[in-house]
Amino acid sequence: MRSLKIFLPLLLLSMLSGCGQAKEETAPPPTPAAVQEQPPAAAATGEAAQQAEAEKQAEAAKVLADLAAFEVVKARFYKTEEAYLGKRQPRIEITVKNNTASPVVRADFIGTLVSPDGEEVFLRQSFSRKFAQGVAPGEEKQEDFGLNMYSPWAEVEVPEETVLKVEVVKLEERSGKI
Repeated sequence: MRSLKIFLPLLLLSMLSGCGQAKEETAPPPTPAAVQEQPPAAAATGEAAQQAEAEKQAEAAKVLADLAAFEVVKARFYKTEEAYLGKRQPRIEITVKNNTASPVVRADFIGTLVSPDGEEVFLRQSFSRKFAQGVAPGEEKQEDFGLNMYSPWAEVEVPEETVLKVEVVKLEERSGKI
């Protein structure tokens, strides 16, 4: 019992002073030679990551080129005279030319209604269009279609001479992407 009386205070003292704790071992900082000498697997992984990044950038560049190649030749916003539920039907007439290498079946756009001098923006809103027969490479197609009666397009009131500027933001081919 006497040895226990001596042992317990020593145990408590060692716990409080940290003597009984396991020490964390930290690795020494790598030397410049160790940093330069990567194992082949690490070097291959780095090369694979660089190649994957280069492929992503090439794909992004192709998508941007396709977006620029799908040209909006003409665009016009107007509202029909017949009223439905007290509102006039908003419509867009658009002519597009497909200068890409793929047939396009759907396009997403951002339309901006601006004053003729470009100083005042009345509305900036997205819209999309499915082309029933698609737009073949090299083909120019005109479409005239109504927009949702409950969208911001129906709410906006603009002067007759308002200009519709259209930007292509996404294209789809039959497989679902370009």
